[in-house]
Amino acid sequence: MNEWKALYLKELKEHRTVFIFLLAITAATGLVSAAAVGWDSPTPSNVFARVDGVGHSFSSTFSPYMLWALFPYIILFILPFLLTHSFAQEIKGQTNYLLLSLPTSRVTLFLCKIIALMSVGVAVFVMATAATHVLYLRLIELADTLTGMSVTRIAAPHLWLLVGEIYFGVLFVLLGIASGIAGLRLVIKRFQGLMAALFVGCVVFLYVGLLSPAREVIKGLVGTYRIPLIEDGGDGAEKLVLSLGWKLPKSIPSGLDLAIYSVLFGIVLIGLGVFLFHRRAEV
Repeated sequence: MNEWKALYLKELKEHRTVFIFLLAITAATGLVSAAAVGWDSPTPSNVFARVDGVGHSFSSTFSPYMLWALFPYIILFILPFLLTHSFAQEIKGQTNYLLLSLPTSRVTLFLCKIIALMSVGVAVFVMATAATHVLYLRLIELADTLTGMSVTRIAAPHLWLLVGEIYFGVLFVLLGIASGIAGLRLVIKRFQGLMAALFVGCVVFLYVGLLSPAREVIKGLVGTYRIPLIEDGGDGAEKLVLSLGWKLPKSIPSGLDLAIYSVLFGIVLIGLGVFLFHRRAEV
């Protein structure tokens, strides 16, 4: 257990500048986006709706700065590059020989890098989704104020579930791809850029090809789950929504089966990287 802790802390320490920067960016963009919606925002906008044949115009203020809430999720696409960069730096600095000579499993060495990045990914998710949650509540409150009635909404836990399904599904697949590339670089010494591109293409092809049958199997095992919508607006809210040409669904699909498939697919790819690293890494 001590070796896991030591290697994990080593990974955090070596990349602490990048990790702190990513967390600081996440916190800053979250604060900006959460404060960007309200009556004091700089960009005016008009909302028009027709209820019972009568037009109603509502004037409010929105700010484009609220879109900064989406920025932290782009970090998802940075973490895999950090993983491959970490392996490349070990080889360039020749510290890989020291690591491989340690009395610890190569599997442990590989997985500690994954766990360090995953922990940063989790921290980014919590901070970014908390800001998204606050932004969502402010938008709902503003919509209630504009229309004078409560609107259909998603409960807070389900909002976190929706974002988490997408976030961690993508995160595991991307880290899996990076793990596979890191392992394959130990096997193929030349044309590594071409090899990486071909590997990514094969992974995408396989992911799409297995998507439908895998989701059916997962639905058979865990069932389907739909997220209920809260409808507490009464007849007035229903008339407003219908006047805009919308329908009032009772629930929306959660995509839980897709998230489970993506996580499992990513774990398989991580396993491939671990296997190749265990077999082909040389002291």
